[in-house]
Amino acid sequence: MGPMREIIPMGSIARIQRGGFASLRGRWWEWPNPYLTEGAAGGLDHVYSLATQPADAQVVLMTNQAAYALSPRRPDEFIAALQARHKLGPARLLKPERHWPSPWQWGIWRDRLGLALLGLAALLNLLLFGYLCFRYPQLPANLALHFDAQGQPDRFGSPASLFVLPLIGLGTLVLNGLWGAALYRQRRVATYLLWGGAFAVQALVAVALINLVRGRSPVAA
Repeated sequence: MGPMREIIPMGSIARIQRGGFASLRGRWWEWPNPYLTEGAAGGLDHVYSLATQPADAQVVLMTNQAAYALSPRRPDEFIAALQARHKLGPARLLKPERHWPSPWQWGIWRDRLGLALLGLAALLNLLLFGYLCFRYPQLPANLALHFDAQGQPDRFGSPASLFVLPLIGLGTLVLNGLWGAALYRQRRVATYLLWGGAFAVQALVAVALINLVRGRSPVAA
């Protein structure tokens, strides 16, 4: 599904069913196409829905191993063409296969630790932008942006200047994320350090931002 390419040999198609399975719907993370999903339905353990239309507009190809729900633009013509091609017999012998583009085969997508570090850093950065947007209407027009060694404000500016902090966090996340991805195959520990560092930067930015919003010195806090 998505960038994946599925090979279904003509000889493996045992039956064609008009109409899909209404009970097979995508999960929330598969938005915006609720019909691009997989699961069990209609008494079958393995149903792969590659459709973009509701169940009543789908055509299901049944094989001994699985079922594939499609949504051709002209279902009747598609079925007729498929049956005509099936009568000719296979031009070459194929086996059911699933091919993913090269980037989707990288081990990085199965690395739970790495994805967790990046995901947490991205989530924290998003929360920083959300927190600042939520508090922005309540901030004074002239806000303390820097404090001296004694914790006294020595530089003031508009609240809009605070957006520099989460932007710094975002820049670090993008830079460390790309740099870590480039090093992943040869230096995985370095990748973890970069991605963990991106999360640490978000945490430091969060402390500084919250204290500035509250009018306190980040150092003194």
